[in-house]
Amino acid sequence: MDTLLLEIGTEEIPAGYIHPALKALAAMLQKKMTEARIEHGSAETFGTPRRLAVRIEKVAAKQLPLKTELTGPPVKVGFDESGKPTMAAKKFAEKAGVKIDQLSVKETRKGDLFMCAQAGEGTGNANLAERNPAKGHIGDPVSENHALGGSGHRFCQTDSFLPGASGLQSNSI
Repeated sequence: MDTLLLEIGTEEIPAGYIHPALKALAAMLQKKMTEARIEHGSAETFGTPRRLAVRIEKVAAKQLPLKTELTGPPVKVGFDESGKPTMAAKKFAEKAGVKIDQLSVKETRKGDLFMCAQAGEGTGNANLAERNPAKGHIGDPVSENHALGGSGHRFCQTDSFLPGASGLQSNSI
């Protein structure tokens, strides 16, 4: 397990905006890591008027495997009167990428259905970061009094300085 440190350089942030920005940044980062199936520990935040940082301990080096369950047609339409697989069973097995005899049966309130459980390997987090560059923003928790001219558009602007470090690696996003 590694430690992730995300530090964001910003323009001067008013003191009253720092805590809400840190809270939102930590929550967003933990949510995104959970959605990406990356196990992680708790977040600790640090901030100054020109820096926002989040440190997350116990970050897994690899995503958890993705487990999916494909549900197919009812078993009663999967075989004809002579016990041979119907086109419905054949197509479902083809879609699932397995042979018909590898399908299982799941009892549901709709009756017995064909089912195929699949597990995909997790990706290493370094590869994941390369494929999914940072996108979006942390929301708008710090824009109570910053306004752009007389337009009423509220903001807290960041510079383009966004280093990140996980273990011994450092990536610039």
